[in-house]
Amino acid sequence: MQKIIVLLSAVAVSFIAGYFSYPYINAIDSKAKTTGTAFLESASELLIAEEMDVSSVANTDDQQELAKKSNEISKRSDVELVDGIEETVSLGDDKLSDEYTEKMADKTVAISTSEVKAIETWQEEHKQNLSETIKANVPDSIAQGLLDKVFDDNAFLDEVVSEKDMLKDEAWAQQMQQRISDAIQTHELSNKVEVFLIACKQSTCDLTGRSAELGTWQQMSIGIITLLFAEGYQLNMEASKNVSFLEEGQEYFYSQFVFK
Repeated sequence: MQKIIVLLSAVAVSFIAGYFSYPYINAIDSKAKTTGTAFLESASELLIAEEMDVSSVANTDDQQELAKKSNEISKRSDVELVDGIEETVSLGDDKLSDEYTEKMADKTVAISTSEVKAIETWQEEHKQNLSETIKANVPDSIAQGLLDKVFDDNAFLDEVVSEKDMLKDEAWAQQMQQRISDAIQTHELSNKVEVFLIACKQSTCDLTGRSAELGTWQQMSIGIITLLFAEGYQLNMEASKNVSFLEEGQEYFYSQFVFK
């Protein structure tokens, strides 16, 4: 009889303990399931497909694997987000769309073999024009020396900028050649400088001429550069090639304006 009473008491205690602890245990389980559901919703594409149960991740290896997959999903989401932004930009107002399309085109343009050949032909013709012009206008005593310096390591005359849009470059060349000619003619020292030849191509303009005094052309070129900067143009001063020879008080020069 005493054993039965003890047994019944134990059963009663277990029942009461289970009754009062059930809400707590259920809350913990619900929290775990809620957390797992939230994670699965944010990563449903990968984790649901593999039927992974977050609550079963117990050891370090599993946790690392889960973190790895989560990182993959994050990267995928970033790509999808970027694609969405690009689509939004392309569907925006006409001005923004045109500017975006133009920038992307400038980065991806690649000129054809025939266009490269056309530039190389132009370079050879320009070299010939420079040679004939300098020989015709520069004293014989310094003409060849000036030519040697002009042709030595001159990227403008020897290299092709393959990412340039040919149609845009041609339009730019005509516009910039006229702009520099106008700047020379309207400069206060224009009566002391004579330009023999000026040409523009592939973001560079070169010219050769004569100034009445040493330093006159340098002063004028600084004024032109200042003017171009003020108009919003950017120049690469380090890439430009400048050569000058002095003969009988007059300066014979070759100069470049290299644009960025």
